[in-house]
Amino acid sequence: MPTKESPAPRSRIQAFDLLLEAGEEEEALELACESGDWPATAVGAVEMVERALELSQEGSLTEARLRHALADALHSERQDVAGARELLVEALAIAERQDDTRLQVQCLASRWEIEAQTDPARGRTGEYRSYLERALQLAESLGDLRLLAFTHVPMQRAAVEIIMGIFESAAYGKRIDLPQANRDHPLPRWRAEAGLGEPDEMPMPDAEWLQEEERRLG
Repeated sequence: MPTKESPAPRSRIQAFDLLLEAGEEEEALELACESGDWPATAVGAVEMVERALELSQEGSLTEARLRHALADALHSERQDVAGARELLVEALAIAERQDDTRLQVQCLASRWEIEAQTDPARGRTGEYRSYLERALQLAESLGDLRLLAFTHVPMQRAAVEIIMGIFESAAYGKRIDLPQANRDHPLPRWRAEAGLGEPDEMPMPDAEWLQEEERRLG
């Protein structure tokens, strides 16, 4: 497990420096944009992304991606919530001007996650909850809810909660308040309400399940 003293992966920082020395600035900036993939406890990401940001073109998507990466690094490495918020606002504004929906989803999700981790109660309500809802709407507009899967457990849990609310709303034809009052698994409940019994047991391993399902479907 990484510790609070864990350095950012040296190979990536060295690669960044080597790319710059070789005149491969575009590749170096791309590498810096991926700094959010580092362990949350890594140190060194902030300095590298700040250097990359100085080299990026103002108003470009690369600048927006770097600001997003720097926000994550500031929050993880230095617990600088205010600085991370400001960077995400700037990154989101560029993503909106450039009409990059995918990056908008990432900025909104990161903003919500920072607020939720800073104050869990605040992250579930009001303005901060709206970041998550806007991220989900945009991801849905792209037909790719997996965009939200890059985030940590709190975000994943909240996204699943909204998705389940959408399913329940469609099933019953009415608006569902969140968090759901009834959080049991909906499929057995819907089968029971339709007068059906428990579903047949199925194997868990994917290959065995697929074989059994193909047999059942004929």
